[in-house]
Amino acid sequence: MNSKLEHEDKDIATDQRTLWLCFLGLLCIIFIYLLSAGKRKKGSLVQYYNVDKKTFNKWLQFFCPDIISNMEEYKRKRKISSSLYYAISSRLGNPNLHPILTKKEIVKLGEGTYSSLRSSVEKYPERFGLPSYNAYRSLKKFPPNSSREILIQFG
Repeated sequence: MNSKLEHEDKDIATDQRTLWLCFLGLLCIIFIYLLSAGKRKKGSLVQYYNVDKKTFNKWLQFFCPDIISNMEEYKRKRKISSSLYYAISSRLGNPNLHPILTKKEIVKLGEGTYSSLRSSVEKYPERFGLPSYNAYRSLKKFPPNSSREILIQFG
């Protein structure tokens, strides 16, 4: 009878060790998740807007200087905080609601000419949702919010 009790004690001890190992494993998983939570890959923003990295960085330079104060530091990072991710995406706009337009598409949709668009933007860039005429000259594609503003003013 003693051997039966000893055998049951060993089973209970083994079960307790297994439970503790599972518990510690779960804690490790939660810890790793919490370390990475709140961070998003910058590349996912570029993919969301379906533009190349160079164009996206120009958008940040012109439309988000108050959100990203140090562009060189931003470029070195692979991940950004969720709050920065959402601040950038809300500033640039939702490509599912408003299209990303090129100058050619804006001229075509607005039924105007390149020269009329250029001269209008040169005189009043802020009316077109642009920070400066230099931003207009430097960009071939415009973020959704700016595309919408340019089209409203030009069209």
